[in-house]
Amino acid sequence: MSNDLIFRCSVCLVPSGVAGDFFHLIDAVSRQDKVQEQIVTTALALKLVKDRADLDIAGAGDAVWVCATCHRRLDQEDIVVVPPIPTLDYVTERLDNGTWTPATLLKNLDTALKSGDLKEYNGLFHIVSRQLEPGPFEHLFICLPPRDQAIGPNMYQIFDRVALSPAAERFHEFEGRDVPSRVVDLSYEKHLWRFPGLKTSSFLPALLYKLERIGSIEEMQGIHGTASFAVKRLRLVLDRVETVRIANAMSHKRKRGSESEDDMSEAAADALRERVEEWQNDIPPGPPRVDGV
Repeated sequence: MSNDLIFRCSVCLVPSGVAGDFFHLIDAVSRQDKVQEQIVTTALALKLVKDRADLDIAGAGDAVWVCATCHRRLDQEDIVVVPPIPTLDYVTERLDNGTWTPATLLKNLDTALKSGDLKEYNGLFHIVSRQLEPGPFEHLFICLPPRDQAIGPNMYQIFDRVALSPAAERFHEFEGRDVPSRVVDLSYEKHLWRFPGLKTSSFLPALLYKLERIGSIEEMQGIHGTASFAVKRLRLVLDRVETVRIANAMSHKRKRGSESEDDMSEAAADALRERVEEWQNDIPPGPPRVDGV
């Protein structure tokens, strides 16, 4: 890491004059160890990993380099780092059509981001709040101006400390005068931050745990609501895939069990298949894509 990057925050892009620190997604989403354990439990239950060691907890793949101010803003349970919606929709589609399985999801997603269909979105994330009624400044960060970048049909504003906008590069020219900073509303769907070091084994389990626990999300605006709907769709598909696996396994027991066991197994399998059909109908298409202001 160069000396310049050591002093430049990944979120606000401001060179602080003092070295920053790492913000960790899994061990900093809550200061309570039980939340970390619940994220691990979520990943294991969904068959995303086989062992706790497969998650990069408090490692380099779980870290974002930030200044002290942004670290305090991010280090709260209501803040979530979310990949772009096209990335979430891509994962859901491949799970839904059977191309991917929960066990291969993290590895396949990593490949798609690094060298596959999602490479334009690699390392890019929204910063999302899961509060339904945040305070007046909860969604606002003060950042140096981002750079514009087209990804597919959309134009985004990227906050990238390695590839700064011309205005952000001239930051030192404004010393003692008004700095060309802007108030950044996290609700705006076209804002993305580049966190290149984050691994799928870190951000996806934390995301599934934190956003899946939201109850009513119909009133959430901007990217907060859009992301919450996308994650709910992904979680429903993951649950359905696992239920199908269990139902099929129970059906296979017919070849080995007694007649009464066969009847019980088949009845349980049929019940699970009915739940699958119900869940399929319940998967929401997502809210309207409305940008914040």
